[in-house]
Amino acid sequence: MTNSRFGFKDFGRDFDFGLMGPKMCMNASCKATTAHEWKRGWPLRSGGFADLCNKCGSFYEDLLFCDKFHSEETGWRECSLCNKRIHCGCIMSKPLYEYLDFGGVGCISCAKSSGLYSVRSLKLWRSLRPAVWLRKLKLWLWMLLWLLQRANLVVTKEDMDDYAKLNTDVIKKALTHSLMKGLTEAMVVANRCMQWEEGIVKLKSQLTDAQDANQTLSSTIADLTREKSIMTDDIARMGMEASIKDEELKRMKESYTKALDQLKVLTDQMETAGARAVEEYKSSDAYDDNNTKYFLAGFKLLRKQAKEKYPNLDFDVFQPYEDDDSVAPVEERDEGAPSVDPQLTDDATN
Repeated sequence: MTNSRFGFKDFGRDFDFGLMGPKMCMNASCKATTAHEWKRGWPLRSGGFADLCNKCGSFYEDLLFCDKFHSEETGWRECSLCNKRIHCGCIMSKPLYEYLDFGGVGCISCAKSSGLYSVRSLKLWRSLRPAVWLRKLKLWLWMLLWLLQRANLVVTKEDMDDYAKLNTDVIKKALTHSLMKGLTEAMVVANRCMQWEEGIVKLKSQLTDAQDANQTLSSTIADLTREKSIMTDDIARMGMEASIKDEELKRMKESYTKALDQLKVLTDQMETAGARAVEEYKSSDAYDDNNTKYFLAGFKLLRKQAKEKYPNLDFDVFQPYEDDDSVAPVEERDEGAPSVDPQLTDDATN
């Protein structure tokens, strides 16, 4: 039996319960409301399919929908059960499905077996006003009664007898199939629980490692902060010492400059005094007497050396001039002998 036999399919398509608005492309990047042709997209929780315009539907049929509209976006996930790579809002409708408790998402086949509730249907029931909700409920009850009446007219007693004569083995196989299906679903749930436990253990180990790393980082930061404080104090102390030394150097430089100025003044004074003393000495009688003494001593030394060199000659005839102005008395010559230059005496001796 099909719904078309009761006329329900045509009625639902025409009436649509008054809940659906104007048709719109469910591609968030398109949202077209007018299209020459509508195509079916990914399956929805409600049992239908996402309405896509001709262009978006062609991309979906060619398996290029996500690559076309979401290639540069985030949101790519892996199914938590079958590890199939899916995109939020494409393979499973985001308004009609909830995220799983552990943060992942499931593909449409896995989501149906997990028993997730339709978010859209809950929001739709809450949005209806009480009066509208009552009218819709009455309409649905009337439709249900009408369908039951049609079913009673169509299904006869002979049909029920034929159903009672079904082979018992077929029923057993059906029960076995249902049982295996239930066991499979239980195994899926158990696998999910094991994955959750493994994920929790892994997260705990990561949390422990993160705490250890945080403690190590905190101790390292404390050590660096302490070293920074010590270095800051040292730098401040060195800065103060450098300032003190700069002041001392400045004072020493000033003292050195003053000493240089004083030394220059004293040097000038000494040069002036020396020049004056030399001039005074040259203009004095002692200067003339010393010159005479040196002359006589040199003459005597010359005569002695010549006599030693030429013993046959008589050098006694060579006498200095008898000049009182230029020649000192003999007594004075004898007394002045020690004032002869020692270098001349040494040369004469040699």
